Amino acid sequence: MDFVRINLVWKLNNTTKLLALCALFLLSLDAKPITMEITLSGPDDKCSKYTKRGNDFLVITHARIFQIKDEDWNIGELQIHGNIECHGKQTNATNYDFDCDGKTTEDYDGLNIMFSVTTRKQMLSGPIDYRYTESSMQLIKNGYLNPANLNKQKFHHDQHIHIKTVTITGLAKEGDRFSPSMIDCHDKFPQKLIADHGLYMYEGAGKYDNILQRMYFEPDSTGEYIVVTDTKLS
Repeated sequence: MDFVRINLVWKLNNTTKLLALCALFLLSLDAKPITMEITLSGPDDKCSKYTKRGNDFLVITHARIFQIKDEDWNIGELQIHGNIECHGKQTNATNYDFDCDGKTTEDYDGLNIMFSVTTRKQMLSGPIDYRYTESSMQLIKNGYLNPANLNKQKFHHDQHIHIKTVTITGLAKEGDRFSPSMIDCHDKFPQKLIADHGLYMYEGAGKYDNILQRMYFEPDSTGEYIVVTDTKLS
């Protein structure tokens, strides 16, 4: 009798596990993948004067989507309730296609988007922006910075990149598509242009009022706070 009871319990336990696995599989089939498409200004856009050579110097490495709540705006800091990291590739001079994954929540009121930008080659402004000190960073010693070349460099107005639109799909609360934009770089100039490597966060009240704010650390989890000076994207 004990053997029969043990065998029955073993079968029930394995049946429960099998049902749980089937449920997880069905949920994964139902979940939509989260994607991000980034469109930059091109040679025929209004902002081409500032972006003609931007792709020669700057590249977006990845992005993050921060899910936030309205209540956090009262204290001037946003707690990150969902943190979704996006990676992919640049498909042409004006387009990036990213696939996104991370910790998401259905309980949120808006989004903020962070972009990580790095340089393809040495640029003039980087060491200035970050209060560069050779004793701690040793980029000259290690051959990344060349003082002779740096002294000859000048600022060029056409080395920016301009993120014109961002389209996110797969976030349930936003429907199938969420598309904030900064189409006209002359509006609130130059807060919609990226001139150097670093972290930038998309902020704005509506589809055409968005600007970029500098960030000096990259939150990689939920529960952290970021300081904001403008309103959320949605």
